[in-house]
Amino acid sequence: MFPKDGENRNNNCKKATSSISKVVSKWLDKNGKPIWPLNDEFEGTPVKKVFKPGERFDRYGKEINGYFTAPVGTPFEMRSFPPENKKLPYSVYEVIKPFEGLEGKTAPWFDQPGGGTQYKMPKKRNRKERK
Repeated sequence: MFPKDGENRNNNCKKATSSISKVVSKWLDKNGKPIWPLNDEFEGTPVKKVFKPGERFDRYGKEINGYFTAPVGTPFEMRSFPPENKKLPYSVYEVIKPFEGLEGKTAPWFDQPGGGTQYKMPKKRNRKERK
């Protein structure tokens, strides 16, 4: 039964908990920040990759200058991000001049299977955002 107007609704409802928040909490440090895997999130040793003009990759995150990207279409679960990162902006980028980065397989983490291809970008790179 719904409370009548003016009644204290807080006595009639409670915040729902989700299994996601319980899963993620074990991956947080004492300050609530994500604990990331060692080796830059790679499983094994990454290899050098030369990005060529016209090549495309994507990224979840607010920053255009973030370091970690993936081939366009890599499933979110294979990127081994915290589940809440799926809510971050998603962008696709295109290389405009060649540059080098690293490529490797993502480690399983944040209760995600990993196994997707991940790129670690250099500090400076030549790309443009595609909309």
